[in-house]
Formats: sequence, structure tokens, C-alpha cells
Amino acid sequence: PRASMGRVCRAGAEVGEERVDLDELLQQGRPPAGGARGRSIIESATAQPNVRFIRSHPSISFESRRMPLVPIESLADDARTWVFGATPALDQSAAGRLLEDVDAYLSQWKAHGEPLTVARALMASRFLVVAVDQHTAGASGCSIDGLFRALQGAEHGYGVSLVAGGRVFWRASDGGIEGGPRDAFVAAATAGAISPNTNIFDTTVPTLGAWRVAFEKPARESWHAKLLPAGVSHG
Repeated sequence: PRASMGRVCRAGAEVGEERVDLDELLQQGRPPAGGARGRSIIESATAQPNVRFIRSHPSISFESRRMPLVPIESLADDARTWVFGATPALDQSAAGRLLEDVDAYLSQWKAHGEPLTVARALMASRFLVVAVDQHTAGASGCSIDGLFRALQGAEHGYGVSLVAGGRVFWRASDGGIEGGPRDAFVAAATAGAISPNTNIFDTTVPTLGAWRVAFEKPARESWHAKLLPAGVSHG
């Protein structure tokens, strides 16, 4: 996939020497095809194979071509999986824009020129889950790097951090979800707000099966137990 890496490209289509500006059509209330903005552009490109549609986020640009984007429930447990935790949590508007842009990006995500059968989910406005069916065309190192770069480049537009390392997420006493750097987790444990029984969210799960059964679990059952201060870890 072609991430812009910070470049801004206007949404449009190129037909020979003619350029059709999709943003202008949308502003005039004349989308090129029915439905949501991202879907409209993709469907138009699909219906007109000789037209190259380009749509952009401030940091994500992609050429639209329909690929196997499927419901996450349809993928097997061994599907390769990545979980991107958002800090702070996405608001309703940002969550909608993120899913629209991610769906469009994933619909043309490829490895070595082959389309990937991929699914996504957004949990609690906090966790973007992307899973790939390894039985069709598995994700390559370059394709994975491209996804991470595109999300990293788009973070500012959503007002969140998605791919930064060293962060942990846990269930607060009020039932909400907290997230932050590891030292914040340690500080909360030291203050008594986190115990071995506190549920954490393991964003390192490697497969969809692990995400389904072990994404949220007590800290004592996860590598997070090693982060707990000595007086807490056995308390």
C-alpha cells in the first residue's frame, strides 16, 4: 500500500489527462456513488476500472481498489493479529473517521502485489484490531511496515497515539479503561489502584484466537505481573 508519509494529496480521479475532484463532488452533495464517503469512492473506482481514484487523509493516501476486507468473525483463530491501543480514547467523531480511513486503506492492502484477506474491529474506542488470513496471502514485512507507518502518520489527525511502544492498558476500578506509559502503570500499582487481580489488555497478542480468549485478563496471568512492584505482585 502507498502511504503518503505526511504528504497531502487531494482526493480525485485521473482519466487520461482529465482529473475528477471527488472532494468537490462530495462538497456539492454529489458523491460518485451511493453510501458513505469512503465506500462511495471505492465503489466508483471498482465500477470504472480505467479510472484511478486517489483519496487522502491528512496523513493516509491510497489508491482505491477493492480487496478482501471481511468481517473479523469470519477469520480463523490462527489469523495474524495486531492491536493498536489509542491514548487517549478516541471520541465518537475520531472513531468514525479512523474506521472509514482504515477500511479504505485495508481494502487495498497487499503483500508482494497480492491482496490480503483482512478484517478489523474497534473496541471501546480504544483498540484497533487488524487481522490477516495467513492461509491466503500472508502479510509481508514491507506490508506490515506500511500499515504501521500510515497509522503513525495519521495519529495527529485523530488526536491520539496509536503505535507508540511502551504503553500499557488496564481496567480501572470504575470499569473504564486507562492507558499510559509503563511508569504510570507502576505508579498506579504503588498507589494501590492496580493489583494482581486488576484486568489488563494485552496488546501483544499474536493471533486472533489469543485476542478472542486472552486479550483482557488479570495482571497476574500476563507479562504485566512483572511490572508490579514487589510488594504488590504477591499481594
